[in-house]
Amino acid sequence: MTTPDAGREPVIVPAGGGELLDLGRSAPRILLSGATSQGRLSVLETTQSPGGGPPLHVHGREDESFYVLDGRFTFTCGDESWDGEPGSFASLPAGRPHRYQAGEAGGRLLMLFSPSGMEDYFREWAALVASGAMTDPAMAELAEHHGMRLLGNYPAAAPPGS
Repeated sequence: MTTPDAGREPVIVPAGGGELLDLGRSAPRILLSGATSQGRLSVLETTQSPGGGPPLHVHGREDESFYVLDGRFTFTCGDESWDGEPGSFASLPAGRPHRYQAGEAGGRLLMLFSPSGMEDYFREWAALVASGAMTDPAMAELAEHHGMRLLGNYPAAAPPGS
């Protein structure tokens, strides 16, 4: 019997491995991309500073899920908010405004996107940072290009050492 995954190879990422990106305020690692999952899933690990996280936003295509590895996070989807501690999982559907915010000690999350594709958004964000062209209008345009709408601006990156 042949399954749809018969041609796909296992993906093994060692601790500390993956494609590291510099977003200025965080440095996520892409652990699984659309290229390695036949477009089904993207998985990133990210560390957030205290209070860190994106503005309220809406994905037009991807469901976004989170698994809290360290720290505490507040998740908001529509009019509901709830707190997550290590071991907590949240899955937020496409088409609904949502966000997450790290608690006062910061934290670490696994972020899952289904279907895949958002890893390209993060790669292009890193390119904006590297070129010095990261502005609110550039971020809004980048989000729109990837089928996402930002409902606010990203906060200014914290100065190094803060």
